[in-house]
Amino acid sequence: MQSERDLIKSVEYWSNLDAHTMKDLFLKAKADWEQKKKSRNEVAFNEYIDDKMRELERSILGIKNSKDDELGDEDEEADMLGFNNFSQISDLRLFIALVSRGVTIDEVLLNCSTNKRISYFIKYQHILTDKEYWTNLMYVYTLHDYEQLPFELYRTLFTSNRKGKNNLMSRKDYKVFKSLPDEMKIYRAMADEEYNGKSFGISWTLNKDIAEFFMNRSLYGEKHKKIKEHLIKRDEVIAYNNERKEKEIIFIKGQY
Repeated sequence: MQSERDLIKSVEYWSNLDAHTMKDLFLKAKADWEQKKKSRNEVAFNEYIDDKMRELERSILGIKNSKDDELGDEDEEADMLGFNNFSQISDLRLFIALVSRGVTIDEVLLNCSTNKRISYFIKYQHILTDKEYWTNLMYVYTLHDYEQLPFELYRTLFTSNRKGKNNLMSRKDYKVFKSLPDEMKIYRAMADEEYNGKSFGISWTLNKDIAEFFMNRSLYGEKHKKIKEHLIKRDEVIAYNNERKEKEIIFIKGQY
């Protein structure tokens, strides 16, 4: 006969899970989590596990709480979709696992909602090695670069004096980075407000056609109406990133 633990691990068990059993499993895991927090002075990344618990309270129990006022578009859209059995089961399995074994920073940054990823990175950056800092910064930034976050925030993160800044790049991208010419033109699509200001975003491209693509793309209800062209030296480039085939240059300078 299967033990309860083995049963919960089985694919058949989860594929046949009904709403009532799902609710019972969640309430048990929630009680275990609350007890674990009381019995220990500090639980690693407890805010992340709390966030996962609140998400399940909304989706499984239909409970709203004060944290819902802080939801980003991604979470609001998820709520509007209503019952999604596959998604709920996946989230529930993750929550049960987190309560049982804890969580690592890599899991936090991988599995948290996009609108919270940068916040978690900033909060826990002090526990990262230099290599982990740079690797995770590029990962977090790539998933947030369309979000309207303060320029000063990016400046601080990308100009850190931590060692190993080359870890912002994959080996392939670093090879391209090392072969960049002494001087190069870079391009960025901008709305009028940014174009006429002094502080620009940090994502540029070596390919003007890519900048034109973004110029014609509407974000936040406003089209990027102009392309800024800038001549820079290679030692001003922070990183090269071609993960999305955009020949992206990370470049930061407060005033031009």
